[in-house]
Amino acid sequence: MVHSLLSGQALGRKDPVASVIRAAILLLVAAVPTFGQTVRVKLMCRSLDVYCEAMYGVKSRQAWSESLAVRHRTADRKWDTVTAVSATATILDVQYSLHELHLGATEANPLFGKHPSGERYYAIDAPMAIGAAYLHWRFKRQDDALRDAGLPTTKKAWLPQASNIGYHLFGFVFTYAHRRRF
Repeated sequence: MVHSLLSGQALGRKDPVASVIRAAILLLVAAVPTFGQTVRVKLMCRSLDVYCEAMYGVKSRQAWSESLAVRHRTADRKWDTVTAVSATATILDVQYSLHELHLGATEANPLFGKHPSGERYYAIDAPMAIGAAYLHWRFKRQDDALRDAGLPTTKKAWLPQASNIGYHLFGFVFTYAHRRRF
């Protein structure tokens, strides 16, 4: 099944859903374990933190970069779940918008045009979803390294995925609220 999805035979070569599924599978396969690897993080001493200034030889509020070890897999169950929810929200929004377009509606988002095709929807939305997943993975990796080193985390890892989910859920709700009633 996975081979047929990757080769494009399962759902047809021009099916945009198959392209999104292939991209998601390749993204998950690319998220290899990070044992023994390091990540560069940006650190900064708090104001009047004498211990930090003495330890790292920098002034208060002066930023510097340091390599920290990543001790476990970054793409864990939480990341997989949030990425799956993000992909589901993207597909839900696109498919429902296409359904309404076939019933005679017009697209309200000027980024897509008045009557976009499925390919255009997925050509714009799939890179956004994949980019959000990558940024989430990257920020989560930095936070994991900071947590393992006993340092405070940035707590911004969830922002890219949350914004993608929010954008597509808003699009779905807006389309549903303005659907054609017969």
